[in-house]
Amino acid sequence: MHHALIVEICDEEPLSLKGALAHDHWVEAMKSKLESIYKNNTWELYDLFKSRKVIATKWIYKLKRNANGGIDRFKARIVAKGCSQTEGMDYEKTFGPTSRMTTIIVIVVATTIKGWKVHQLDIKIAFLNKDLCRSTSRCCH
Repeated sequence: MHHALIVEICDEEPLSLKGALAHDHWVEAMKSKLESIYKNNTWELYDLFKSRKVIATKWIYKLKRNANGGIDRFKARIVAKGCSQTEGMDYEKTFGPTSRMTTIIVIVVATTIKGWKVHQLDIKIAFLNKDLCRSTSRCCH
């Protein structure tokens, strides 16, 4: 009954920080995300040069649901507002690792042949701790 009450009250993702701050579960999700950012040394703080501007950020809120459609967890992430950045000044390159569809098909076929079970994976922290160029034989420059 407790779970049903949470679903009834919180079945929407807030569109603003103000909306999220009204609910303890979203506040906890934001605290959890900030703790993981600090723990993983994702950010480094610098004094802002007078010639530079601060890049605005925004919180994004998503409900993660279980197989029955119920709420599994509340996920918050903080992102840079791309429209406030200038290429060459605020960033040089962008990189988003992805999987090719052929790779996914090969994995599904291999697991089917072997009779293995396939489970969904949701990565909570998706920041890399190593320079990709140093961890692979091919350099990405």
